Amino acid sequence: MKCITLVIVIVAITGCNPTRFTDAIELTLSPKMSSELNVAYGQLLNCDYPLAQTSFQQYTVIGTREERAFAYRWLGVIYLEMMNFDEFDHLADRYLFTRPGRDTPKEQLIDDWRKAAEKMRAERYIASGVGECGRYNLQSN
Repeated sequence: MKCITLVIVIVAITGCNPTRFTDAIELTLSPKMSSELNVAYGQLLNCDYPLAQTSFQQYTVIGTREERAFAYRWLGVIYLEMMNFDEFDHLADRYLFTRPGRDTPKEQLIDDWRKAAEKMRAERYIASGVGECGRYNLQSN
């Protein structure tokens, strides 16, 4: 039953677009990914930045290599959404010193995170008809 519910949610988010469906599956169904990170990603889509931020921050420390990369990416997106560019830049520098980020040029990393933000906004728009969050959700912890 849980699997059917997850598929329905993914289809609702992606709008039945096969390319987006595949991308969503990669983001949500990786067996190596903690379910807490999937919940945090859902919170991000629902504009609940403080809760998502807390989870992603924890996984930048306690996660596996794949989980840390995932958490850094979406934490960077949160900082972009909140227009907190100093934190975004600091986070990018921190990521570049981790094992998953060591071989990545900073310009490419920033471009990848910005593309992830655009993709997330598109998913949010498909799911709820709103691409941007209101000001009340832009406060950090």
